[in-house]
Amino acid sequence: MDEQSRQATLARLESEARELYTQYQAKKAQIAELQSEQAREERERARSFQAAVDWLAPREWDADCVRVAQKVFGIVSFRPLQREALNAFLAGNDVIAVLPTGLGKSLIFQLPFALNGGIVLVVSPLISLMEDQVLSLQARGLSAKLLCSDTVKHDVNRIYAILAADAATQPRLLLYVTPERLAKSKMLMNKLQRAFANGILRAIAIDEAHCCSTWGHDFRPDYTKVGILRSQFPGVPIVALTATASARVVEEIKQMLLIPSAVVFRGLFDRPNLFYSVCHKPNKAAIVSEIAALIKRLYEGQSGIIYCFSRKESSLVAGELAALGIKAAPYHAQMDVAARSNVYRAWKSGKTQVVVATIAFGLGIDKPDVRFVIHHTMSKSLESYYQESGRAGRDGKEADCIVLYSLSDITRVSTMVAESPNRNVAIGLFYDMIRFCLGMTRGDASTRVALCRRRILGGLFSWKGGAFTHERCCDVCSTRNLSGRPAIPAVDRTTEAKDLLHMVLQAHEADEKVTCLSFLDAWSSTGKNASARRGSEVPRCTLNRLEMELVTGSMLVQGVLAEFFYYTPYSIISYLIPGPKHSVLSRLEDHAERCGSAERPCRIVIFPSLLRGLHEHAQASSRASPHVVPIVDIDAAADFIIDADAKQDVIIDADADADSDSDQLARPSKRAHL
Repeated sequence: MDEQSRQATLARLESEARELYTQYQAKKAQIAELQSEQAREERERARSFQAAVDWLAPREWDADCVRVAQKVFGIVSFRPLQREALNAFLAGNDVIAVLPTGLGKSLIFQLPFALNGGIVLVVSPLISLMEDQVLSLQARGLSAKLLCSDTVKHDVNRIYAILAADAATQPRLLLYVTPERLAKSKMLMNKLQRAFANGILRAIAIDEAHCCSTWGHDFRPDYTKVGILRSQFPGVPIVALTATASARVVEEIKQMLLIPSAVVFRGLFDRPNLFYSVCHKPNKAAIVSEIAALIKRLYEGQSGIIYCFSRKESSLVAGELAALGIKAAPYHAQMDVAARSNVYRAWKSGKTQVVVATIAFGLGIDKPDVRFVIHHTMSKSLESYYQESGRAGRDGKEADCIVLYSLSDITRVSTMVAESPNRNVAIGLFYDMIRFCLGMTRGDASTRVALCRRRILGGLFSWKGGAFTHERCCDVCSTRNLSGRPAIPAVDRTTEAKDLLHMVLQAHEADEKVTCLSFLDAWSSTGKNASARRGSEVPRCTLNRLEMELVTGSMLVQGVLAEFFYYTPYSIISYLIPGPKHSVLSRLEDHAERCGSAERPCRIVIFPSLLRGLHEHAQASSRASPHVVPIVDIDAAADFIIDADAKQDVIIDADADADSDSDQLARPSKRAHL
């Protein structure tokens, strides 16, 4: 073949290959479209089925359920949605139960086991949680075992023998395993297949099911492999349990577990007995002493949890609290199983007042009288915070949930979150937590009034109710009530924000890597610390440190600033760079001139009056709110921003006869006068 023929053949083959690739892409898109259509139809069928079935209607097992609930579990009446979920699961349906912490999700699979026996497989993420549940079930006379790396060989052999038993022997076992064990143990899967073949594998429970979802706040890679249970054991009903899952996470749980037609039960998110507040975190030298003073003043003899950033920090804080006379003990994954169990039992019995823990502590704990949960460091997501704070007040009595906010913790947590498999999603979820602390939500370009923290949490679960008006709601509502104002106004710090942005832009253009705290030090200092301001017209910042931190946090969550993560061999460093929306602020005047009065330009606003110190928080908590005033409608408060340079007070003319118990938000009759 001559060169000309060879080139012609190559051109023809390349053309045919491109055509085949185009056809392949078209077929691939067609498959995706059909799969999407099929998923939509399955969701619609599931919704129609769920809507058509009255899960509270009488069932043939009702009397037996009531009898076993009373005799084995000591339950006199079922909690909201427990009965409905039980009926759906006992009827052989796959079930997803999204119920708040403390509403008894475990009963949905434990009661059917107590009723019908057989083998029930439970997949759960934490060994400490499973240990506690196994001991509790054994104390109730139920056959429950934990299979993990610490299980002795004799017990492993006994467990495998039960799984391989014939149906005629009527084996009974509630078997707890971690997703890692399930994914890696071929022997376990072989024995489960034997149990399935013998007809004794009755049900599968996936606890903390949000760990399946890459959109969830606690994604665990091995949870993605749990879907094999459906393909290996068709017809065995699966129940997925979680306290926190958005609609998107629920859909991904269905996909991961291969249960597209699962019946979904979603409880109300609100825990009306919990009081949510955010305090400014003191400096490192004072933080523990102020926490100790708070505990002695407000929670003498009452149980609580303090969540810390790291194992080292939890041990240090626990030791310092103990030195200050607080009966505190650390709890983290680096401690051996026996030590963790001893801490938990001492705390549960009241011998230890406070557990100072990492997030390894808390999932499924069975202690109803926790009166306070303090986050020494912010949670890595709002979902995590809802679940962790939900350890408090499970007895229905009043309890406090306090977050300590500082800018330095933002960079600490973000560098940890940056290591997540889906980094962008994880950072976005963490920034929602920052917004909660700042009193705003995602999408608020410049919040006009501080938002009720309970309403911010409600947005996580697409809550569409009216205003919260009870006195023990959150620090935003409490401050509003004490001041007699219908809303806590924002302070406009756009001018200062532009100065900080100018410094960041200059450093970025010069390819200088500067951390967030270094920028603030330079912004507020003189001499060599002011080097970041040299060559610019940025004046020395006169705001106090708290206000500077609030301005920076607000700029981060609004996208005016961003974090650049630099990976070293030993750590990750967060540097401050201009964000994707920095031009909106840096060209604010031009933007306003172009838009005229038709569009409000981006503003940087903060709520410094909200973030009290722990000492002020303790004093405020000891005072009763004198009255409850209507909550202002956020949409009607477009001009409710304090001019930082104005001297006069803000005056609000709200409807005097507004009903504070109304489900409707009270609208001010006039705009705020600045």
